[in-house]
Amino acid sequence: TTVDPYWLAELGPMFFSTKEGHETRAEKRRKQLAHKRKLEEAAAASEAEKERDAAGSSGGKSARSQRMATPGAVSFGAPTPRMKTPRRIGM
Repeated sequence: TTVDPYWLAELGPMFFSTKEGHETRAEKRRKQLAHKRKLEEAAAASEAEKERDAAGSSGGKSARSQRMATPGAVSFGAPTPRMKTPRRIGM
């Protein structure tokens, strides 16, 4: 029986790989650099959009709405809740 090498490489990529012989190293490197350049441009555009959104929406929010809520924490200035100690300890 024979096994399709592409199927084998798809199911076990950490153990098997297929080599494409029709592509030279320079072409492969050029493709990798082009792909990397596209990813960097997309990341830069995303970062610029985030900065624009942050600059546009920062004027309307107060400091209180930006504070993170912590479960069980008491708000600033409120008295701390007192825990009652049990009357009997042990048996």
